[in-house]
This record gives sequence, structure tokens and C-alpha cells, in this order.
Amino acid sequence: MLVNAVAVYGLVLSKQKEKGGWKMISDMHIHIRNGYQDLNILQLYANKAIEMGIGKVVFLEHGNRLSAKHSSILSNHHNIDIYKNTLSKFHDNRLKVLSGIEIDYSDDLKFRKETLDLLDYGSFDWVIGSIHSIKFDNKSNYYYAIIDLINNYPINCIGHIKLDDDYMNYQDILNEIVKKAHDKNICIEINTSDRSRWTDEQLIYMLELMKKYNTDFTIGSDAHDYNEVGYLIEKMGKKIRRIAR
Repeated sequence: MLVNAVAVYGLVLSKQKEKGGWKMISDMHIHIRNGYQDLNILQLYANKAIEMGIGKVVFLEHGNRLSAKHSSILSNHHNIDIYKNTLSKFHDNRLKVLSGIEIDYSDDLKFRKETLDLLDYGSFDWVIGSIHSIKFDNKSNYYYAIIDLINNYPINCIGHIKLDDDYMNYQDILNEIVKKAHDKNICIEINTSDRSRWTDEQLIYMLELMKKYNTDFTIGSDAHDYNEVGYLIEKMGKKIRRIAR
């Protein structure tokens, strides 16, 4: 569920009603691992989501990976076909499921072309663009890479933007990122995983930026196991509500 930062800073969890649908909590970033080809595993993810009070999910996997040590599932047409076929067979009236993929950013034109081909072939409901496995000389280059990601990849959401302790030194670039995201109708992810969760101070700062530019956001657990589905989603939503008051 896209959430508008101006309207209550967006509460994904806030039981907002979707157009023509039920009020629901959403987890917009769930890696299903071998569930891409196994309905029984997929059901475990679904059951956990329902147990956590979640009504809408994005069941996704990684596309092309820059690092060979990281698993890549949706990196060829064959696996995308299997994934789409598995999702087409999955039915649970308690849960709205979107197809999705998380892509790696790269400025390498060959890698970029291969990724764009996968996106075109897969026709995914939801595309998260993230930066993985790239070592940058400085933080500015990391943020400029996000701007390049926004400009050159057809994504719906920017995944887990990393903010270090000195993030206030990069306010101009962060403003540019959030503004460009709004201009391109791309949302910002609020990631609740222990790997990528912002501090309260960082969260407040980013919410203010999203409010300033009327940029949408989502909340995602970035689960890599079914037991992680919905991790801290409710707590994050309540925290956002408190900040919005």
C-alpha cells in the first residue's frame, strides 16, 4: 500500500482503507526464498502474515545480483515463469498478494540491460530498487547512486536507504533524493529489519522530508524467512503515528 506522507505521515499500519477494499496492514518487502516454486512454503509465509494481522503483502525475490555470494532467484526467464506460476496457484482470501522483485543497482550498462529485460519480461506488480554489494569511496557517492537508480530504473520503491551517524552532513543530497522520488512517483521504504532500520532521530528526519515533498512511503520487514514476516511492522506504525501527532 502506498502511503502519502502528508496524510498522517502515511500510516501503512494505521488501518487505512484502500479504495474499494478492507482496512489492512501491509508488509511490502518479503523474500519468499524457495517459496517461489513451492506452494507449501508460500503458505507458511501467508500464515505468518495473517497471524501478524497483515492483509497485504509483496512476495518477492532478488533479481540479478552484483555479488556472486548472494543468492539470485529471479535472474532468468525460467525462474520468473516458475515464480509467476506458483503465485497464480496461490489463493487465500485472507491475504492480498502482489508479485515483486528486488533489483540491484549498477551503473554497468550490461548489468543494467539484463535487469531491464527481467523487469520487462516479469511484469511485476512491485519493483524495489536497492543498492547492494557496492563499496563507495564516500557517502556522497552512495547517495548519488540512489539518484542514478531513480533516474534510470523503472522502480516503485527505493529499498532500505542507509543513514549513518553523520547523515545530517548530506541534507542537500537527501532532499534531492526525496524530491526526485516524488517527481518520479517512487516511494521510500521504511525498513523494519535489524539490518536497515533507522534510528528514531533518522526516522523523524526522513518523515519530515517526505512530508515536505509529498513523497509516499511503505513499510517493509525485508523478511528472508517466514518467521520474520511482519517484524516490527505494527510497532513502527505506532511510532509513526506518535511522531505525526
